[in-house]
Amino acid sequence: MFRAKYYSVEQINLLFSLTWFGKSLIPGSGANLWRQGSVSILNQPPYKLDIPVNWLDDPFDHRSWRWVLNSFQWMDKLLSDFKNNKDEAAIQKCVNYFFDWADFYITKGQSGEFLWKDDAVSFRTLRLSIIATYIFNSGCFAEEKKELTREVVYKHYLELSDPKKFKSNNHGIFQMRALICLLALHPSVGNVEKDKAYAAKRINWLWEKQYGTQNMHLENSTGYHQYIVKEFEEILDSPEFSGIRFNFDKDKIQEVKGNTRFLFHPNGTSTLFGDSNFVRHEHEVVMGDYVFNEAGYAILAGNEPTKKNSYLAVRTGFPSNAHRHSDDFSLEWSEKGQVILQDSGRYSYDYNNPYRIFVSSARAHNTVSVDGGNFPWWGDFDKTDYYAGAVTFFRSGKLSGKLVLEKKFSKPDVNFNRSLEIKRGKSLRVIDTLRSSSIHFYEQWFHLAENFAYKGEDVAGHLIFETDSLILYVFPPENSEILVSKGQEQPFIQGWVSYQEKHIIPRWSFGFRKNELKKCTFDTMLEICEKEML
Repeated sequence: MFRAKYYSVEQINLLFSLTWFGKSLIPGSGANLWRQGSVSILNQPPYKLDIPVNWLDDPFDHRSWRWVLNSFQWMDKLLSDFKNNKDEAAIQKCVNYFFDWADFYITKGQSGEFLWKDDAVSFRTLRLSIIATYIFNSGCFAEEKKELTREVVYKHYLELSDPKKFKSNNHGIFQMRALICLLALHPSVGNVEKDKAYAAKRINWLWEKQYGTQNMHLENSTGYHQYIVKEFEEILDSPEFSGIRFNFDKDKIQEVKGNTRFLFHPNGTSTLFGDSNFVRHEHEVVMGDYVFNEAGYAILAGNEPTKKNSYLAVRTGFPSNAHRHSDDFSLEWSEKGQVILQDSGRYSYDYNNPYRIFVSSARAHNTVSVDGGNFPWWGDFDKTDYYAGAVTFFRSGKLSGKLVLEKKFSKPDVNFNRSLEIKRGKSLRVIDTLRSSSIHFYEQWFHLAENFAYKGEDVAGHLIFETDSLILYVFPPENSEILVSKGQEQPFIQGWVSYQEKHIIPRWSFGFRKNELKKCTFDTMLEICEKEML
């Protein structure tokens, strides 16, 4: 039923046809975020959004929750109702919340992390562009309200168009998309021709920065490899970018999408490298061995085109600090359809949360730690710490493979050599050699998928873990202290994995420690056996 009073059907249809965001609002968009005057954000309980809103509220101690609130993403259900049901009351609710937001931040001068944070500005601008168009053209609002809206729109334009505020990581894509979306609906706010040329130049540069020459994402995360390529794909389909020439096309997009399979186990489980949450997708099973030095991955896979294929994925380098953890030379491994060794997941972007600190630490990954600390990463990562693949030896074979990595780290002062020997369907041998000019204690860590159970040690001192279908035997390195934990909080957090936002569950982890040494070697063998073979 048509309920629009101030906007005609033709006006509404035109408004939502001019940008990709407007066209993307299909029936049901945002329905999980907005529920009868409450917002339900990132699986948190409903939060009543009564005006006046405290836009700085943090009821769930959740940084990403506050980001979604202030970036207006929860408005999509209302905007969709206006577009698809011609429900003018829905857009007027958005307007009321916008004016409340503007009064809070602009008129009263409140400050907050997500007022002008680049990605919050970008996502908010997509919604603001539509809301402001309605305010200017509906005939419902006094000039004072229109002037406040013009001020807010212009402030957003300045944030997005200022080269000094441009982000060289994936956030730059959000900025450029938001800038051109804003100009499509409000061309008088800037110089359309000049700003389009600026955005095109930045986007072309970002494509190379994001996917390089091997079409693998260069920001250290399985999740972002999938997420960011959709942004570029949407740019090609965006009416506001019509006529602009880019250095990527749909064929390049498909190459990147095709490469996603390298970051998935044969059974469809995603690797959890960097800032990634758990997902499961059906992909073509990777067969054979591949090295992506530019992005910092090596994949050693068997030749069985089924979900039971052998698979070993290794981090070999770090081209940037974006979404990076302290997971140098970390790995994930699966055999016989079972993920065996698994990374830690993202948990959240609440950087001071103890679990976030843990999942991004060296101890949470299938690698070594020095003095219980981290390798240089996100917070203390300098450009001198970037490095391409550290592969020094690579041998590929039908039944086995070998990969050797080596790097001298200045922080900590240690040379790290890792040798990986895989016998497909049978075993993985991990030899870590660490050398330093000073004395340290070293730990080598391994983390199992959450469905493994610990069965203890056998008479020979082997650690035994099992699932319903698989038994894992661990041969500890000589002269090392054995550490086995699950859901540990003290003396340090250990034995946890995060599969989704703000959710963490216990899982078995085991490690080996050697103390008071300048040089040490961990030689650890992991062997598997299917239960049906016993």
